Amino acid sequence: MWESLIESIARHMIPAMVFVLFLAHVLVRGVVDLVRGLSRERTRRDVAAYIASGSMTPEQGERLLVAKDPQA
Repeated sequence: MWESLIESIARHMIPAMVFVLFLAHVLVRGVVDLVRGLSRERTRRDVAAYIASGSMTPEQGERLLVAKDPQA
């Protein structure tokens, strides 16, 4: 009886672990993408504020944003 229970647990352990690792990867990746997007938006707001205050020219701000955002 115990042997069949242990055998059943061992048979399902690897697929369960793969599923849990995949789920953890999806969750962590989602959080990383969220934080990266929020950080990028905060940077854009900061650059816009510097331009509005006159501390930076629009050309300097554009160069900075293009250098910081490899997807642009």
